[in-house]
Amino acid sequence: MITATLALAAMAVAMRLTQPERPRWPVFALLVLPVLAVAGLMWHEMLQAGAPGWQARAVGRNGLYCLTMIPLLSLAPLVAILVAARCGAVTRHYLAGGIAGMAAAGLGASLYALHCTDDSPLFIALWYTLATAITAGIGAVACRLAVRW
Repeated sequence: MITATLALAAMAVAMRLTQPERPRWPVFALLVLPVLAVAGLMWHEMLQAGAPGWQARAVGRNGLYCLTMIPLLSLAPLVAILVAARCGAVTRHYLAGGIAGMAAAGLGASLYALHCTDDSPLFIALWYTLATAITAGIGAVACRLAVRW
């Protein structure tokens, strides 16, 4: 649910960034939803399980695999989002590409989460966030290079 929330929220923001005549700042509030969801789940897990073992739950067994697979699974959605962005008028390329990367990472992470056995909110907060940051960086650079009008 968290990754799907990220994908939908970031997609709404990315599409708004292709329309410079429309106000975009109110839609940025949507990006707070996945952050609040992860923070709430982490708080709940810490209350239930307590502090002992939190490091093991955060690191998990598949951290580096997650860090590799989410950006790879996000490449096709990122290309599709950037192709769609070419139909608009992007004025802030790095921002739009970063948000497009976040949306793509949300989709890629949703696919990855279907088979990942590490489902601790601490694991998600650490590894999924790092993978999202990598994909957002790729999206920012790719948008600057590929999206012109």
